[in-house]
Amino acid sequence: MTSIGSFIIGCVSFSRFHALIGRGRQRRTVVLSFLFQTIFVALAAGLIQGGLIDGRYPSRRDPNDVDFAELAPIALLSFQAAGQIVNSRGLGVAEVPTVVITTLLCDLVSDPNIFAPFAANPKRNKRAVAFTLTLVGAIAGGFISKTTGLVQNSLWLVAALKLAITVFWLFYGKEKKA
Repeated sequence: MTSIGSFIIGCVSFSRFHALIGRGRQRRTVVLSFLFQTIFVALAAGLIQGGLIDGRYPSRRDPNDVDFAELAPIALLSFQAAGQIVNSRGLGVAEVPTVVITTLLCDLVSDPNIFAPFAANPKRNKRAVAFTLTLVGAIAGGFISKTTGLVQNSLWLVAALKLAITVFWLFYGKEKKA
């Protein structure tokens, strides 16, 4: 419930934010949105790094001992995921659901033109790249968590990648009006 509720609040917040400061393709909109996403991921990582949340993998806590503080990183990550998907819609790549891999896979493999030549099916190409990168990210995150025994390292990596995307958009091309 925390994840779903935070995602819904994030969708409303980011969509209103995008409407307030400019449409999705404006540089300032994308930069600020990615900056906020970066901050939320970094906050989640910081809560774990600071010891408020048990970030060991696997957790050594008694599963029957409910610690509601553990909901904080879940809420932060779900909220920022909403920003990620609102951004994808604003940037005009709605064919790439950036949060739900099952939807991405369904759209990819059920594409009637899946075997079309490379240049003839750009949506399929975007979906294939998105799936590949998502799979690589999941494998890398699992590997990092398993080898270090800590969850926050993967979150710091995600925060660094989001920050890199923020900086990229800060300097990327000319501003496009939507």
